Amino acid sequence: MPTKNPEIAALFEFFPGLIGFLGIGHMFNGNFALGLIVLVSYWILLFIEAAIFLIIIPIIAVVTLGVGLIFYILAPVALIFNLIILITSSFLAHYNAKTLDECQQIIKQKWKQKN
Repeated sequence: MPTKNPEIAALFEFFPGLIGFLGIGHMFNGNFALGLIVLVSYWILLFIEAAIFLIIIPIIAVVTLGVGLIFYILAPVALIFNLIILITSSFLAHYNAKTLDECQQIIKQKWKQKN
């Protein structure tokens, strides 16, 4: 079984995540189910954010004669929230790859000691 490179896993998680494909680093580690869950969850989050900023806030702005535009002040908060998710997921992909690699090394050592 090939060893997992933690740095590559983190890069595979971070850079595709910048364009909306979060979860690729987990898939690289062999955790396809987790990667798919992260990917779909992130798409749902992005859809909800788009609905809020492109549909709900403009409707509120029209109803309140422009006063509702103040809610666009939340855009930096949403951006920071997304960056925190991206960095956390990249860290987890790195940690999982490192843990998998360490476990594989231990198994190889025990196998050599047995034989």
